[in-house]
Amino acid sequence: AVGLYCFKYVENRKWIKIIISFFFIKAFHNTGIFCVLFWGAYFLSSSKYKLKPVVMILLLFVAYGVFIYFDLIILYTITIGILPKKFLYYLSGDTVDYTTIFIYHLLLSAIIFVVYLFHSRSKEEKDKLLSYSFLSLLGSVLVLTAMVSMWSFRVAFYFLYICNCLFLPRALFLMNKKYKLESTLMLIVTVCLVIVVWYKYTIINNDNETFPYKSEILGIY
Repeated sequence: AVGLYCFKYVENRKWIKIIISFFFIKAFHNTGIFCVLFWGAYFLSSSKYKLKPVVMILLLFVAYGVFIYFDLIILYTITIGILPKKFLYYLSGDTVDYTTIFIYHLLLSAIIFVVYLFHSRSKEEKDKLLSYSFLSLLGSVLVLTAMVSMWSFRVAFYFLYICNCLFLPRALFLMNKKYKLESTLMLIVTVCLVIVVWYKYTIINNDNETFPYKSEILGIY
């Protein structure tokens, strides 16, 4: 939540506030130091330069190549004293269905990309949509690498929380300006995806740690 709030400083290049935000986020959670990875990817994808498409494609491959070994990187940095030993806690085995989560976020990335393809307004808005879809895809790639390296999953959500909470609604809002029917369909698809994932993880898997699950709305007592 703090990272989500502070992202406005990253978007507006408020460098002093970005530095303050970093320490503020880190104070809330140890893994907050990895928010800088998302910020760096955002700067690369939102800035204007000639080789940006090449850089973005290379970044996807580099991220995959690095993060499949990210557990080993974390262990090494703990061994040499860069990171504290409490980071070992996050290497404990979580029973997470990475495949389902990857597919879910990949579909959300696809929705943003569809909006990018439909959008024919200003070049600035198209550049933003391309950046949004790229960052969402990059977060999905990190979830994919979590099948091998559990730490990747935690880092992935520094990407995906902002992508899902900010970028996806912005994309649908932009699409709604000109393509109301298509944007409505995309919104319905998005809501259906969210409901399916919520039902699977909250009700079936009981990830909210409430057992048995109860809901007056769903008639589950």
